[in-house]
Amino acid sequence: MKIGEIKMKYYFCEINSKKQSYLGKLVMFILVMLVSTISFGVKLGTIKGLSKLSNYNELKDVDVSDITTLKIINGIPRQPGKGFSGVAVLYLDGKIIGLSTIKNGKNHGKLYAYTDNGQLIDAGEWKNGVKDGESKNYYEDGQLMNIQIFKNDVLTFAKVYNQDGSIKSTYTQTSGNRGIMEIHTKEGNKETTMKVEVIYKEINRIVYSYYTFIRDGKFEVFDNKGRLLEEGTYKDDEVVSSTKIDKFLGFIAQDSTYKVNVEDRDYFFNTLKEFNLKGLTEEHYKEQVKLFGSKSFCSSLGMVIPQYYIFEGEPVQALIESYLLKMSKDIKKVSKKYTELNDKDFITKYFKSYCKVPSESSLSFVKDYNKDPKALREFLKNPVIK
Repeated sequence: MKIGEIKMKYYFCEINSKKQSYLGKLVMFILVMLVSTISFGVKLGTIKGLSKLSNYNELKDVDVSDITTLKIINGIPRQPGKGFSGVAVLYLDGKIIGLSTIKNGKNHGKLYAYTDNGQLIDAGEWKNGVKDGESKNYYEDGQLMNIQIFKNDVLTFAKVYNQDGSIKSTYTQTSGNRGIMEIHTKEGNKETTMKVEVIYKEINRIVYSYYTFIRDGKFEVFDNKGRLLEEGTYKDDEVVSSTKIDKFLGFIAQDSTYKVNVEDRDYFFNTLKEFNLKGLTEEHYKEQVKLFGSKSFCSSLGMVIPQYYIFEGEPVQALIESYLLKMSKDIKKVSKKYTELNDKDFITKYFKSYCKVPSESSLSFVKDYNKDPKALREFLKNPVIK
């Protein structure tokens, strides 16, 4: 299933429906019952097989004006006549798979559908033959799968849950069959939320229908701290434009497919900000990763440590040293090794243990500062902060 596609099923019993075969244990079929009491009616508890249903206690004492069994002729369940009002029961292989409240021959009230072992999988409100009100679907173990709100057969709101109860996505209508969907994704320790414009379409099958959401319009992706990571546009569920954004300085990525360590990148650009360096794109960050390695903080250390060497003996070196010591404290907070060392020795040990030393040719830029690339490379092999 595509990330933007959430299927939500509802069940109905109309004249043009056909019999649905079982798919494993789950029977995705039909309807249910209005909790409407009439003093001279009959109790639902008298229905054969009702005691096998998971919501039996909710239903057993409900009074209704009439009860009928839906007949299946040539694989087609037949609705009662237009004059019937009451509850219709649908059986398959002797088991109840649906209960539907009928008013003047139309679905009107709360409808239920069940698996072949009696587990409730769908409960929804209908009015005059169309969906109107709240509808819920359930996983086979009884956990809530989704909540949907309909108004005159139009979906206006939906919330989908993972089986552990966490929210998978939400949909809010903006107009017609269009709306905004928020999709929550967690991969390891990384959590993101995509806000995207979508179109929902109703897909009809033999005995049920479901809604599929197609991403179509603007989207934004945020991390779990609310920082914008990416934005762009979808068309027919395909990305047609995408730009990664760095929230610190608004730097725009040049390569929308480049995957980065977001926390490391944030630290890198925050370092640029504190040094008041502007105008650098994410290409610069990528180059630093290429030179000094992808381990956390190596890109930032690789940017600052050479400056410490280049400006040796000049007043600005003291400022660079103070920032390196600040970086040492920052890195110690997340490092599991060498934290017993003082801040200067820690920087040296961390860089030597985790970061790459660039080639001499890649350090040729120091010639502009009257420094020798070879000497800088030797320093980076053992970057002692005096």
